Amino acid sequence: MKMYSKIFALLFLLSFSIGCDKDDDDSVGCSITQLENTSWRVTLYEENDSFAEPPGTYVLEVNSTSFTLSLDVNNCGGNLQICDDDQLINFTEAGCTEACCDSDFAESMVDFLVNDVITFEVDNDQLKLLSSTLLDKRLTLVRS
Repeated sequence: MKMYSKIFALLFLLSFSIGCDKDDDDSVGCSITQLENTSWRVTLYEENDSFAEPPGTYVLEVNSTSFTLSLDVNNCGGNLQICDDDQLINFTEAGCTEACCDSDFAESMVDFLVNDVITFEVDNDQLKLLSSTLLDKRLTLVRS
């Protein structure tokens, strides 16, 4: 029994000498200051080699953990995960009001945000939301 007590005491003391240095772990959390509390107006949707300009004004508002999107008639919103460090973005649990009919452009844009967007690029007052290179889709927005 003495042997178990000594081993336990040694492990207990060893646990205090082996610790985690907070500076060594850069993977915990992500910086989101680049997009947090910003508002963007959609200017262009690209898929492969085709381009489409919005038929109306569509505004995307980004908060730290959520988003809202104003469409022709309806509004959408949902959860948002952003990591500036890797330029990753994920729109989830989106829901839209259904007061009337939105344009095909608006419906395609919502589908793209929720299902295809994985990364983003910010260049001054321009935001690009990008799909994987296999899908080759992007949405271009300007700060509003």
